[in-house]
Amino acid sequence: LGRCRREPLAGVLRDEQQAAEALTQLLVRRSLGKFLYAVRALRDLEHRRIGVAELAALPPGMDSFYLDAFDRRFARAGRDYAGARRVLGVLAAAREPLPAATVATVLGVAEAEVKAVHKALPDFLRLRGGKLAFDHFSMAEWLTRDDDDGFARAGDYAVDMPASQAALRAWALREVAAGVAHRSAYLLRHLAFHLASDDERRRV
Repeated sequence: LGRCRREPLAGVLRDEQQAAEALTQLLVRRSLGKFLYAVRALRDLEHRRIGVAELAALPPGMDSFYLDAFDRRFARAGRDYAGARRVLGVLAAAREPLPAATVATVLGVAEAEVKAVHKALPDFLRLRGGKLAFDHFSMAEWLTRDDDDGFARAGDYAVDMPASQAALRAWALREVAAGVAHRSAYLLRHLAFHLASDDERRRV
């Protein structure tokens, strides 16, 4: 409640003629007890990415919040998701955060394409120590897991994990073949994980 009464959120609520108490109650109902939901919703409200009426129209829970956020950035914005799907897939399949340059090399694209995905999702992707990481593990779960009925939780935004794992494996094998795998701190730690067979591991 205190945050709702402070700027910049107080200004947003004034413009929308909404009471801080009403927003607080709305967040309690929509969050289903998830603190992360309230944090993300308040951040989006402060940056005017979403309005109180839009928030009130969302079904409760993080999955609905993520779906609406991606719809706003891609489907409704007319922005193609294919490149973002591949970048997010590699980040989800990797064993730890990766530099944008490494993701670009894995996918065979320009580093600028990876950075454009980061720019489109600055509240969901963070740079930590020069490496791209999901802001919260729940994002990776949403992108990769199915619901209780066996459908992708992220719907059309789900990533292709087998393709992402194959891309990382192909990159690892290329680095091994070129004799430069030892230059990658990531591969020094995780090369064996990305090799598909005992035969490939013996050849390293």
